[in-house]
Amino acid sequence: MKLPRTWPFLFLFVAWGALEAWGQNVSFRDYVVPTSEAESLFVNLALDYDRLAETTRASDGSLDLAYRRFYDSLPFAYSVYVVGSWSRLLTAQGNYALSYRLNSEARVKKYLWNHRRFFLSLSALERYQRGDDRPGVSTTLGVGYGRFLTATSLRKAVRVETFLLKEGIISQRLPKENILNIAHIIRREREYREQYGSPAYRSYWYEDIEEEIRKSGVLTGEGLGAAGVLRIEEVLFRENIGERFVGYDLTLGLQQELLAASPGQPRTPSAVELAFRYARPIAWTTQVELEASGSAGIRRRPGERRTAQSRLSSGFLYELTNRIDFRVDYEFLWSREATGEVRTSHTLLPSFLFYLENEVRLLASLRLIKPRGEAWVQEFSLTLNYKAL
Repeated sequence: MKLPRTWPFLFLFVAWGALEAWGQNVSFRDYVVPTSEAESLFVNLALDYDRLAETTRASDGSLDLAYRRFYDSLPFAYSVYVVGSWSRLLTAQGNYALSYRLNSEARVKKYLWNHRRFFLSLSALERYQRGDDRPGVSTTLGVGYGRFLTATSLRKAVRVETFLLKEGIISQRLPKENILNIAHIIRREREYREQYGSPAYRSYWYEDIEEEIRKSGVLTGEGLGAAGVLRIEEVLFRENIGERFVGYDLTLGLQQELLAASPGQPRTPSAVELAFRYARPIAWTTQVELEASGSAGIRRRPGERRTAQSRLSSGFLYELTNRIDFRVDYEFLWSREATGEVRTSHTLLPSFLFYLENEVRLLASLRLIKPRGEAWVQEFSLTLNYKAL
């Protein structure tokens, strides 16, 4: 099977996004905040039922949960990522096979000497699935350089500005200072909610946004009017805008398995790990992500063959419309066992995300998997996704 050459299409998407950003008075490089945070919880539900005459050939279902929490405020930062799944499959014998798993990762960073980049880090990884006697736990203690920030509030501010300009509510693009101030007001939603209560805080929130636009001197009338306020509410509450992350970090650490999944299972040898992460919006409608890591086991005896692993993943997001996102993810895995056996695999995942109503989304994806020495595996799925947070 030959994969389609998608790079020309990706280039067109990026070029279109760059044209949209042309003429803007602000960019993501201008957005600097003392505190950066993001939180999300997604629920996926998939059902499959197939019946022929009196015979049920498929009666399967799966439920997936994904929770992510990110917080960065000098001199500390932390992140939590939890993924859980449950599935039920009908076997050829007419019985149901149940499976479940729970993976989680927590990471804490302490920036050194009040510096914005150098840090010490401690991360813990937990994995558990049906059949395990207990969760497997490993930790990594490391030192690194870099920092991540969320810039989603700036993306929302620019989307509001684009609508106001299109409708003639403002005569030109907002100056850099004003659009950045609006982004900071949007970021402080929690403060408004705690001070004024819900839902009364929204009126004060909108008033401060309108006042900042008025300060810019580009309003064509006395105020935003009903149309402008409605658009602000639509962007902040009804439209779904993917998280925008800006930054990078490089970490060198020592990895140690603390607990194996079974009491009689030998623990994995300690390993040295090098990891790099990068994320940046190319333009207002695009986001690029890259992660690369590699680890090599430490010999416990002279002449012992080392184990090694490496992983490379990348993601590209493009907002086709306010309601449709296109995303392409790629992952490459390489590992060498103590026996000398080498395993590799490639995974390509193009997908479309359709935003429906009330935080419900439809995900259409095609997963292409190529293990070493095997044929391509193709998996197509339609999944309902609910954004709980």
